[in-house]
Amino acid sequence: MRFVKQFGLIFALCLLSFNSFSQSLLVVEKISADVENLKYKTGDKIILKPTNKEKFHGYITKINDSIITVNNNPLLLKDINTIYTERPLFLVLSSVGIMGGGAFIVVDSFNNLINKENPVFKKEALMAGGMMLATGYLAGKFIFKKHNISKDGWRLKVLNYYNLVK
Repeated sequence: MRFVKQFGLIFALCLLSFNSFSQSLLVVEKISADVENLKYKTGDKIILKPTNKEKFHGYITKINDSIITVNNNPLLLKDINTIYTERPLFLVLSSVGIMGGGAFIVVDSFNNLINKENPVFKKEALMAGGMMLATGYLAGKFIFKKHNISKDGWRLKVLNYYNLVK
């Protein structure tokens, strides 16, 4: 009797695992000589811009054949114009440049105040801090890479693992 219960439990777990394979995958691929693609599954963070709407980001809550749901907002795949991806290097450069440049100017000026030096804001410190601020600002412009759907050869496709297993 114990064997039957264990077998029943294992059988039930196997049936539940088949459900996990039925997960769909949103693929953003570029049609060119080089294979380039992005893959998103349920729970992944995505940044996109639908037709005639503002750019927004959120987490994918559901993927169907022609509709994805982001933060419980359904979107038709044909209505998505642009997908954005984050570039971590530019994000770090932007943050370090802006915070470092501002901190450098503030610390140098505070040091000059404590030591009673004139001028409080030295030309060299303002130039160095300003260059760091400018670098951080410019790096911030390159944080997001734009993938224009159908204009630059990118297209959206949904892969359904359940259909692949059959």
